[in-house]
Order: sequence, then structure tokens, then C-alpha cells
Amino acid sequence: MNTLALFMLALLLLAVVGGAIWNWRREAQLQQLAERAQQQGELIEAMNAVLDNPQLSEEEQLEQSQRLVEKLKATQR
Repeated sequence: MNTLALFMLALLLLAVVGGAIWNWRREAQLQQLAERAQQQGELIEAMNAVLDNPQLSEEEQLEQSQRLVEKLKATQR
């Protein structure tokens, strides 16, 4: 093989490795996003359950929902 062919092969290998690394990072970011969305959904469901609970007074509902709102805010970046 001549030098140009080796150079082209090295560039191709670099491109493949770079693409694999980029895909791996993107997948990790998507996984984190999915986990965060699931956590936020669970917090919203818990908040709805608190607000729909007739056994709690308005003050108790407010306190519990405010705690859940703070947790929800903590999941945002």
C-alpha cells in the first residue's frame, strides 16, 4: 500500500471511531433525559394525588404540594 492509501484508511478509521464516540455520548444524554422526564412525571402524579386527596386539609395539601414543587424544580437544569 502506498502512503495515500494508508492515510485514507487512517482517516476512515478516525471517522468511524469519532462517530461511535459521538453516538455513545448522545445515547447517554438521551438516557439521562428519559430518566429526568420519568422522575418529573412521577412527581407530577404525586402532586395530583395530594391535591385530589379529600382527607387532607387545604393547608396540608399546600405544604405537601410545595415540597413536591421544590423537588420538581430540583430536577430541572
